[in-house]
Amino acid sequence: MPLNTSTPECLYYGLLTNSEADLATVGAAEIWIATQIEVCNVDSSARTFTLKFVPDGDTTGDQHLIGFGKAMTIGATPTVYRATGRWVLEASGKLRGFASAGSVVVVRIDGIKVTA
Repeated sequence: MPLNTSTPECLYYGLLTNSEADLATVGAAEIWIATQIEVCNVDSSARTFTLKFVPDGDTTGDQHLIGFGKAMTIGATPTVYRATGRWVLEASGKLRGFASAGSVVVVRIDGIKVTA
């Protein structure tokens, strides 16, 4: 039986758009364990954002919200929202998200990538 490899790394880093979209897809032989999520608003106005972990084969819905709830508010620049925990997304699952305005909310997700 082969051993799994666990590597701490940045799982996702990027700007949210203003409509829900796939941000990243977990590899076929991987599991992501997100341990810290950081969201930063670089705009001069408060914005809202939503993040979801959607398992492979599921249709996106409120049941996939990542711990924050729907349309979390983040204040004007320089506001950073940080959350720590354990969010697990298995092979071929998708990270989805959006913000109330495009290209002004930055997301970084750090964690552990487990590969077979």
